[in-house]
Amino acid sequence: MAESKISRELNKRLATLSPEGKVHAILLFATTGEQGRPGARRTPGQRRNVVHRVRDDAEQALPEIDRVLARFGGRRLADHVNALGSLPVEATPAGIRALAASDRVKAILEDQQISLLR
Repeated sequence: MAESKISRELNKRLATLSPEGKVHAILLFATTGEQGRPGARRTPGQRRNVVHRVRDDAEQALPEIDRVLARFGGRRLADHVNALGSLPVEATPAGIRALAASDRVKAILEDQQISLLR
């Protein structure tokens, strides 16, 4: 189950890294903030409430995430979870796999630079 939380591309990259190698990844947290009818139009106040619930749920997982990162020589790349319930981290392949084993983590994606196509 934990391996399925890691994106296919990130799994390929982890397989090529040395055990001490580090990778930047984005943790997506499992939260209860995304409730309501899918596609339903929300008021600005409802959207703010959802953002607060998502952040609050995800922030509760941070002590566990910090313990895993410390155990595997990783670190957070942001102080707080963003409005989408995600957090950038740096970790070794073993650290990424340990993070994926957490019930609080929904998915892990490689943090990649976005650029315009020419």
